[in-house]
Amino acid sequence: NKTWLEVCYMERLRTKNYGPALGPVQKLCIAGLLVAMAIVLDSVGQIVFTPTNKLTLTFLPLSLCGMLLGPIYGGIAGGAADIIGYFIGGQGMGAFMPQFTVPVILEGVLAGLLLRPLMGDCTKTQLVSRIVLYRIAVNAVCYILLNTWFLSLLSGTEYFGMLITRLPKYMIIPFVEMFLLVLVAPLVKKSLLAVSRSFA
Repeated sequence: NKTWLEVCYMERLRTKNYGPALGPVQKLCIAGLLVAMAIVLDSVGQIVFTPTNKLTLTFLPLSLCGMLLGPIYGGIAGGAADIIGYFIGGQGMGAFMPQFTVPVILEGVLAGLLLRPLMGDCTKTQLVSRIVLYRIAVNAVCYILLNTWFLSLLSGTEYFGMLITRLPKYMIIPFVEMFLLVLVAPLVKKSLLAVSRSFA
């Protein structure tokens, strides 16, 4: 059994390393808000490079959810945004296919694992390096590998043939995502810290 002083010390270390300590209600409110933002951005927040190369801004709220709340909330938020967004928007793509939700859940989990430490003290170099690593991992594992595999199974197309056609898109989009996250993440972190202090 830990003494009261030990509990306070451990909580202080956790708060120092990972930002302000939030209660369950606060976490649910933040996660719900970010899920709602992801659903809206999936419909209206698109940057079109070419007809086949589009960037949706849903990655921003999902990445921030993982950064602010950790991998569990990040994964749940990713799954919720994808499923709710599908049934609200209809997507115009026929039946719901849960396998395409898996990469989005994994994206939220990776955000929690790789970006959560940014809520503590970090340098600009650490911020940029973690965001770069995160978006490379997400695009490589979730979208280049998994999504291409699911699409090839669905369409009956040979995997490597589809992979080659999809690769050019991922030579551009990750760098745009990294740039936007480097701009937005410090502002969100600063805002959350300011709000938490005001209620302290």
